[in-house]
Amino acid sequence: MLETDVYDYFAFGYNYNILRRGSEGIRVQGEDSLEGLLDEFFDHLDTLNLQVTSQAAYDLREIRERLGSLPEDASVDSELARRLIRHVKSST
Repeated sequence: MLETDVYDYFAFGYNYNILRRGSEGIRVQGEDSLEGLLDEFFDHLDTLNLQVTSQAAYDLREIRERLGSLPEDASVDSELARRLIRHVKSST
């Protein structure tokens, strides 16, 4: 059996909860941003070997890739927040 630090599950759940509840108004890029939340979410999917959830999170990965094209000072607007919520709920 593979040993896993329980902190990884807590961190995954924390990031999932933030994404699921909505991230409207937070920065898209930089410190404490949507990019960081999504990157941590995907890191935990890999660390915890959550293969089914990882495959279901395909749409979230597409959103993450598009964030780089937004202005550095952009914040998550209501439309992006709704898309995130929809894709997070469908990926888990």
